[in-house]
Amino acid sequence: MIKRQHLFLALSLLVASSVYAQSLPQDVDDIDTMLPEDWGRTCATGDLNKDGIADLVVITTSDDPEHFIEREYGEPINGNVPILGIYFGTTTDNYHLWRQYNDLLQPCDEVCMTYYTLVITDRGVLRMMEETECSMGSWSNPSITKSYRYQDGDFFLIGKDEHALYRNTGEDTTMSENYLTHKRQTITSNAFDDSIKPVEKWTDLPKDPLLRLGEEN
Repeated sequence: MIKRQHLFLALSLLVASSVYAQSLPQDVDDIDTMLPEDWGRTCATGDLNKDGIADLVVITTSDDPEHFIEREYGEPINGNVPILGIYFGTTTDNYHLWRQYNDLLQPCDEVCMTYYTLVITDRGVLRMMEETECSMGSWSNPSITKSYRYQDGDFFLIGKDEHALYRNTGEDTTMSENYLTHKRQTITSNAFDDSIKPVEKWTDLPKDPLLRLGEEN
């Protein structure tokens, strides 16, 4: 009886997770029509795998009402987990889904709103910025930008930039890590006091193997 209960619980969780995990279309022609109209989205295009064909990266959030968060005041908050999809361009002028990530990104909640921005540079580096705005529990609204490069059949984290401004003290800190040169630059200043001169500090990072997209979380 106990084993049957465990099996039923496992199957129930599997069904629930499969329902919650939305599937992106495998092949798309037009970014404007690839997703339901009410799904939030941000996207970027550029050549990620250096084959001369534009690729597509999209972050989208479904409008599944089950995961909306009701508030006493104001509109409900969309608490669905954002989905990251990476599409490679094809010779037939459409995009084919290379990989979908369902549990990589941070959703919004009743305290903190999270916003994402995508950029693909001219050198094919994918830059993903995460900005968090909290209504309580924090004096800062930090932003993190992660840079990924496609190589050896996957995307690898090659750099990370973080910025935080503390509204109570004015302390302003910017940190930039380069995992190719294994260096970290940290600059501290004060947004409220010009007499406090910025301080720059360089430190060495361990020469660890590059992490794949998703492994750093």
